[in-house]
Amino acid sequence: MVDFRLMIDWGFERFDPAQFRMPTELQRPEPYGLVEKNFFVFWDKDEQIYGHYDIAPKRVFAKLSFDGSVGPDLAPKAAESDEKCMDKYFPKVDLENESIHQATNSLSITLCKRSDQACKPDDSNTFIITIFQYKKWYNFHGVYEPYVMLFQQTAPFAVHGISTKPLWISGRGKPHEWVGKNTAGMDQTQMFYVTSISWKKHGQKYHGYIDDVMFVLFGIEDAETGGIDVTAGDLLAGLGLCSS
Repeated sequence: MVDFRLMIDWGFERFDPAQFRMPTELQRPEPYGLVEKNFFVFWDKDEQIYGHYDIAPKRVFAKLSFDGSVGPDLAPKAAESDEKCMDKYFPKVDLENESIHQATNSLSITLCKRSDQACKPDDSNTFIITIFQYKKWYNFHGVYEPYVMLFQQTAPFAVHGISTKPLWISGRGKPHEWVGKNTAGMDQTQMFYVTSISWKKHGQKYHGYIDDVMFVLFGIEDAETGGIDVTAGDLLAGLGLCSS
């Protein structure tokens, strides 16, 4: 991980020289998998940084230091409520050909409108948002279904809600509606995989509201890229709450 501002002519902006000024390898709590990738970081309400390493078959996340080292896995502290919520809303996975894995970075979102003068961010309405993917691999072709997940911005960072249905990006080819390499006779949709989320407004950084517009970026069949802009509230439509 490296501070992007140091890689380009960003102009003057104050920053802490101890925070990822040099490329820094991010560690993770043991055990390690055969391949480690798709980590994302998140910040709590006090702007302390954490690494989120796995979402399935169970979450793994830990406090992250600026030298890349990490503390113990904190996920067990929220595991009981997380597992109940995931069992309810996660798609059921065939372990031989299907998996669930992390996809995007994180943002902070307050679940009321910026335009509402009564809207005040607090622990009851502000959460961390990320998107994960349900991947199916059949006939040497991957199909990804993206889901939104919210979790608390304070320890133990328990899951707050998960999409009840996957997101659909308009323009994605359905079975027999798209043409690509080796697709003849395949009863599958086009492979779209979400890669990142960000706020659209210039100067807006980590935090936003449900009436703010987001960029959602994605890859297409490992050959092309694309993006959409969407109101955050629309992205959260159909969210299933863990408390319900």
